[in-house]
Amino acid sequence: MAEPIIKVSGLTYYYQNEAAPALRDVNLEVYPGEFLLLIGPSGCGKTTLALAMNGIIPLVMGGRIKGRVFVDGVDTRSSSVYELGTKVGIVFQDPDSQLCNLYVQEEVGFGPANLKMPRDEILRRVDEALAQVGESAIKHKLIYEISGGEKHRVAIASILAMNPRIIILDEPTANLDPLGAVEVFGLMKRLNRELGVTIVVIEHNVDPVMCHADRVVLMENGTVVYAGEPRQVIQERGRFVMDTMGLRIPQVCQLALALADKGVDLEPFPLTVAEAAQALTSLTPCLEFHPAPALPDKPAGEAVIMTEGLSFAYPNGTQAVKDVSLEIHRGDIVSFIGQNGSGKTTLASLLVGLNKPATGSGTVCGLSLSAASIRELTSHIGYVFQYPEYQFVEDTVYKEVAFGLQAQRVPPAEIAARVTKTLNLLGVETMKDKHPLRLSMGQKRRLSVATMLILDTEILILDEPTTGQDRRNIDNIMEIMCAANRKGTTIILITHDMNLAVRYSTRFLVMDQGELVFQGSRSEFFRQFRQIRSSVLVLPEVYELADKLRENGLTLVPQAYTVRDFVDAVTLCQPERPSTGAAATGTGGEAA
Repeated sequence: MAEPIIKVSGLTYYYQNEAAPALRDVNLEVYPGEFLLLIGPSGCGKTTLALAMNGIIPLVMGGRIKGRVFVDGVDTRSSSVYELGTKVGIVFQDPDSQLCNLYVQEEVGFGPANLKMPRDEILRRVDEALAQVGESAIKHKLIYEISGGEKHRVAIASILAMNPRIIILDEPTANLDPLGAVEVFGLMKRLNRELGVTIVVIEHNVDPVMCHADRVVLMENGTVVYAGEPRQVIQERGRFVMDTMGLRIPQVCQLALALADKGVDLEPFPLTVAEAAQALTSLTPCLEFHPAPALPDKPAGEAVIMTEGLSFAYPNGTQAVKDVSLEIHRGDIVSFIGQNGSGKTTLASLLVGLNKPATGSGTVCGLSLSAASIRELTSHIGYVFQYPEYQFVEDTVYKEVAFGLQAQRVPPAEIAARVTKTLNLLGVETMKDKHPLRLSMGQKRRLSVATMLILDTEILILDEPTTGQDRRNIDNIMEIMCAANRKGTTIILITHDMNLAVRYSTRFLVMDQGELVFQGSRSEFFRQFRQIRSSVLVLPEVYELADKLRENGLTLVPQAYTVRDFVDAVTLCQPERPSTGAAATGTGGEAA
């Protein structure tokens, strides 16, 4: 067997001024050309381990360290970030933290330029890397003009331009639309298979990547607890991964485990829709499918948001929102969906007063979007930003959550009670004295939700609420949102997570190139899905599976939107055996 290209031996690490270690006696070997998927609960040490693999820990971040990390035979403690940067590239969880140039072209060419490559070679690498991530069109744009998803792809391109032997991607699809996520992992697989690049992916959204991995490594409480081949890990430990560790697994894997509980065993255990369809088709004689109940549409309440012909353009001329007319009703849970850069976040910024419409009109709880101040609008509507750091203003978690109530001059005793309750609800009570920027991405996201939830506004917008979240924390956040919704709060989710949208939303709004191309109920969305003008919508795996089975001739398979829908529609039965001769008469004689 080849020597490992990354070897982690007995690694224990403490961040500066922290009493508890972020990593505890980690041992891990990664081999040349391997595609490794690293998963674990939010805050378990995945990002810390990634930073140790390219020398940022301890060379830049300091702290206390014990053990060794070798990258391509080099001890990271006796090397330099510059030297290691030519061997291993890392795409950070938050792309803004690694983008340091004004223009996209400059950003992608920054690494090769620092290696003093010839100008023509730098330009060639820039063009090639941007083409690989599908962003050639934004080559000459300013970094601050592009969307969050576009920034993530630019960060990936800047690493590709360095041609490293190892690429580490920390939540690379956190801000990408579903098709973008599939494309990024498809690109990583091609680099892995065709060029032998070693790939290490840290990811919560494992649906589009699990099938590409050679090995899955599970982390918990700062250490590696298990590693193995994906199919074997999920089949044998899927329940533990979901229920005990609180992590996501691909939807078809959830389905396979749930069907196994009903006595329906899929062989081989599926990691993809195609594998699940093949396994279920082979079991057709043993299965019965039942009609699915119709999806109930929630009756519309009074309109709390109304717009007519709303448009907005940025100073550079980009028309981000074009002639949008919509209604959102009290008590709705609405999902804004669409590709990166389609205008979802810009539309939200208009609703909360951060930007003013160029043309058109709109109201939020009766207040004019053109005339009302931000303070007036935000007394009715709360906004959880796509990037949590953008809304942090205090130096501890406790102060951050209390800030809004203090601005409203709420009595101190009431502030203390409400802050403590909210911190406990979001699972960040043990971090109340930490600086917000010292938290993991998932913890920052929960903190940003807490800062808005505590204000108890009539409408709450959450921009990419699942970023950096494991399954347990997503379920917790959405349980809290649903509880608020039952009390009358209108919830708006800006999300690329179609599983989340389908499970919780009563209404869908789809945007494409600044235009609103669909608005309607959940049942209307599925009926019209094929006609909706958006090239990036990817439906839940179980919905695709049901479609594929019907294409395979199983016409009785009903539409399924969630794993529970599918499982409830299936019953295991025994196929009828033909009865002839004496066997048919019950005489016990030998059949002809």
